[in-house]
Amino acid sequence: MSMEGVPAMVRAAVWLENRAGLETLNIGREGLAPANSCTLELSGRHLFYSVLLDGGFVFLSAQPMDCGDSLERLIGVGDGPDGWQTICRLIVALERSGITCLAPKPIQLGEPGLPDCWVIG
Repeated sequence: MSMEGVPAMVRAAVWLENRAGLETLNIGREGLAPANSCTLELSGRHLFYSVLLDGGFVFLSAQPMDCGDSLERLIGVGDGPDGWQTICRLIVALERSGITCLAPKPIQLGEPGLPDCWVIG
């Protein structure tokens, strides 16, 4: 099975549901969107996540569930095994850290110096 494109997106959705308890809300594309463009929407404990696959890149955006803020782009990576692993690991880190708000910046997840430490912003 391919570890890029839409098949990788579906695998990521299943993995995030099983590993971090997220709920997949939607996988699809708009009617006039190119065939290589697709969006995955996930609901976490405190954040709503949107993963956009577009032209060989994957972009992760999020917003708090309890307010009407617009989506904030957190990261963009290449569409491939490493990129999808990065997206999934970042979402799991956000969920495990219990992040409820994306401001103020920077947001630090995990312990500095450890492999799963993230600094956003």
